[in-house]
Amino acid sequence: MTVQGESQTDSDAEFDTIFRAHLGRLTWFIRVRLNDGHSHLAEDMAQEVFITLWSQYVLRNRLNEVEKVFPLLATMARWAIGTFYAVKANTQDRLTDFGDPVNTPLVATGHVYVTESPELNLLSEEFNEAMDRMTETSKDWREKDKARGKLSRYLKNEEQYFLGGLARETRARMEEELPLAEQAEQEALAVFRKACEAVANLRAELERAAGPNWQSSTGLPASTAFRKEPTPSTHCPHGHLMDRDNTYFKDNGRRGCRACNALRASKDRTLGAKRGPTRTTSDDVIEAARKMLTDPSNTLSVAAIAQLVGTTDSTLRDRLPAEAAARASLRRVSPKAIETALEMLTDPANARLPLPAIAAAVGTTANTLRQRIPNLPQLRRETKAKAAALVSAR
Repeated sequence: MTVQGESQTDSDAEFDTIFRAHLGRLTWFIRVRLNDGHSHLAEDMAQEVFITLWSQYVLRNRLNEVEKVFPLLATMARWAIGTFYAVKANTQDRLTDFGDPVNTPLVATGHVYVTESPELNLLSEEFNEAMDRMTETSKDWREKDKARGKLSRYLKNEEQYFLGGLARETRARMEEELPLAEQAEQEALAVFRKACEAVANLRAELERAAGPNWQSSTGLPASTAFRKEPTPSTHCPHGHLMDRDNTYFKDNGRRGCRACNALRASKDRTLGAKRGPTRTTSDDVIEAARKMLTDPSNTLSVAAIAQLVGTTDSTLRDRLPAEAAARASLRRVSPKAIETALEMLTDPANARLPLPAIAAAVGTTANTLRQRIPNLPQLRRETKAKAAALVSAR
């Protein structure tokens, strides 16, 4: 028994050391993974994680099985966060407490329950309806503000959004729609503000009627049920001006920066372009295709060569762009054009005519003639020799 007691004491001391060393880091780990409206619950969740560690490992003498403590705590924290949001998704938050205090004396809890007072019951129903109304008007205003901002940005920065700018008819239509969108947004904002005012007034009535001990269904006092937002800043953390056109509003009322969103999207596209396609074709296959593509005696198309080496023509065009392009141009020249080019090349009268001029005369390029006529340099030398012989014979 003495040994077991000493072991338990050691475990307690080790747990106390773990708690003091990792509480701050674990709280921060949970806070950054919670939404803005729930970050104040991070410390409570961290405490629950340590309680789980105590019950699952310390009391069962399993703490010595843990090699690294914080990864285990992080895993437990993720499970706690997931459970919290899963429960929240299946429940509807209300500021009024509809719990039935049948087994709990009112004096012991200090709560005031709406079921005990008809007046509070009516106020709570009105409050819940006002909350629903505020949510609906908030969504309506955000949608109209988004439509107004979209038109404004298009008209101010048309070159950024449209290649060559806006068409005259499109610009005229947007200029007509913008004042209407601004008016609709202002009207929706006025309705939203009235809904917020109604919620604030009813909430104040509930607090006055229920007294200072009244609490919400989340366990928070009525005065702290809504977190106060910090003073709005004029610029985002990256220095972008938070004006009307560069600001959007989230479901929870927080503001977001459109410029930062655009930069993140652009960065993702750039990384995707740099990453490129996944290469599964071996270098040996590509080298075999290269030899076939550059072989003048081989008249197969890019697709036929790709089929022979066991890949696709798109892969060859991606890995061997120059060779595939040359092969494609090579296939586009008709045999008749090559025969005409041969006649011109073997004619002594054309001995001084440059090769690009001969190629242009038959509708192709000098590189194509070099690929389709393997002995081109020798033909040019023989033609020049014939021309010199004719000149000397005269």
